Amino acid sequence: MNNSKKKLLVEGASDAVLLRTVFDELIGKKQKEVNIFPQEKYDVNTIHIPQPNGKIGIISNTIKDEIKKSKLGFTTHLGIVIDADYPTSDNGMLGKGYADTLAEVERIVTEHGYPAFSRVEHSSGWITHHPDSDYCTIGLWIMPNNQDDGMLEDFIIANLKSEYAPFMQEAKNIIEAKKKQTYDGKFNVHHHHAKAQLGTWKSWYHKPDDDITIDKMDDTKQGIEHLKAWLRAVFNINEGT
Repeated sequence: MNNSKKKLLVEGASDAVLLRTVFDELIGKKQKEVNIFPQEKYDVNTIHIPQPNGKIGIISNTIKDEIKKSKLGFTTHLGIVIDADYPTSDNGMLGKGYADTLAEVERIVTEHGYPAFSRVEHSSGWITHHPDSDYCTIGLWIMPNNQDDGMLEDFIIANLKSEYAPFMQEAKNIIEAKKKQTYDGKFNVHHHHAKAQLGTWKSWYHKPDDDITIDKMDDTKQGIEHLKAWLRAVFNINEGT
C-alpha cells in the first residue's frame, strides 16, 4: 500500500475491484495515486489498517475519523462510495434509501464545518470543500446513480456492455418468477433483486466468484461517464492523464 493522502472508502472488495480498474484507466496501473479501503486484494503477510465495516462503519465512524486525520495532514482527498439500499430492510441491515443516505452523510460533514454537497459538473456525483483548506475535499457517490434507491449491482447491470443484455434479461425473468413464489434463499429477492439477478447472470455467463471489472462495462453509458467525471473531480485527476 502506498502513502497517498488520497483515499476512497467503499463497502467491500467487489466495489474495490471495480473502482481500482476504473482508476487503472484514468491514471494507469503503475500510478496508484489513490488508496482504496477495504483493499481489493489482501496480503496475509502484511498488517493492514482496520478496514471500514461496510456502510454502517463508514457512516458511523470512518468519515468522522478521516475528517479529523485531514486536519492533521494525513488525508487531502476523500471519496466515499456507498449503496443507497432501500428505505426499509427486513434483515436488520442499514437500509435508508437514497434520500436518507445523502441526508445522513451530509449531516456528518456539515457538523464538521463543510457546506452542503453540490453536484460535480458533468456527473451526478457529489462534492464539498471545507472553507479551511487544511481539511480534505470530500466526494460522495451513492450507488447506483446518486438518484435512485439501489446498490452496486444495479449500477453494474445498468452499465454492462450490450452483448451481455440478452442473458441478463433471462436472469431478470428468472428472478421475477421467483418473486412470485415463497422462496427461502440466501437473498431476499424482493430486497436484493439486483444481487440475485447479477448472481444468476454470473453463474452462466461469468465465473460466479469473480468480481466485475471495467472491461465488462460500456464506457459510453452515462453511468460510467458520470462516475469517471466524479472521480476526476474528487481526486484532482486531469482529463487524459
